[in-house]
Amino acid sequence: MNQDKLEDRRILITGASGYIGRHVVDALCESNCNVVAVSRSRTLSSQPFCTQLSIQHYDELTSENSLQNINTVFHFAENSNRRAPIANERVALAGNLARASSACGVKTFVYASSIYAEYPSSGIYGTEKYTAERAILDSAGDMRIVILRLPPVYGGGAKGLYGKLSSCVQRKIPLPFALAKRPRRFLGVQNLRSLAVQLCNSTNLNHLILTPVDMEPYSLKEMARSIAQVRRKPLVLFPVPFIDSLSPLTVTSSEKHRSSLNELIDIGWTPPYSVKSNIEFAPVEDS
Repeated sequence: MNQDKLEDRRILITGASGYIGRHVVDALCESNCNVVAVSRSRTLSSQPFCTQLSIQHYDELTSENSLQNINTVFHFAENSNRRAPIANERVALAGNLARASSACGVKTFVYASSIYAEYPSSGIYGTEKYTAERAILDSAGDMRIVILRLPPVYGGGAKGLYGKLSSCVQRKIPLPFALAKRPRRFLGVQNLRSLAVQLCNSTNLNHLILTPVDMEPYSLKEMARSIAQVRRKPLVLFPVPFIDSLSPLTVTSSEKHRSSLNELIDIGWTPPYSVKSNIEFAPVEDS
């Protein structure tokens, strides 16, 4: 990897105070990128290559000079409100931010979507993510678009499915995964950090829709066992019929998983960190 090239690039990251955003900010700063970390609340990085920008609303980025001289935008801004009116606002913001980025000469725009976008009819969230993807692609101009359809991201401090699972293991709560066998897509936060650096270092990208995943899929039972081993906690599993119907969109097949990995290999990246390493990886420290 050419660190001199990375040092010459300015990277703007929205949602910089969120779990994913904080990790990507730190990873890029550690690679000597010049990062502009944007948040509506507080940002949590004290890295020397990081400039922090606090805003009231992300529309401010489309009307000010914040996007001038930016090489890459990572759009990670997100919140937990899934109501349709709020979702529509986020879709409009994604398209407007991509359009403004293109007009300011940004070379690459990376959007954190979700595997739920593979199935837009699955609900409001899937519809929102898919529609936002279309809005960004329609606004691209000459700018390269990279859409990351993220599966559950795990590691120290993660929320969502993994966070609930980890909390139960930590508190020694029995889990209903004795019959859980179906492989699922996960992405360790260390692997996501590594991929972000790779995307900033790649100058020959075309429009891409990627599903970044770990090297191997894991069932819920296997993930629970891995957490328990790393945390050195006893694990009690009990059987519940049809437990694999939980979060069905995370379920994968060996062919589908291999296809996702091949797309990542095509851009010169493979997930370098194991499940154990990602579980052990400490969360970014709050300041």
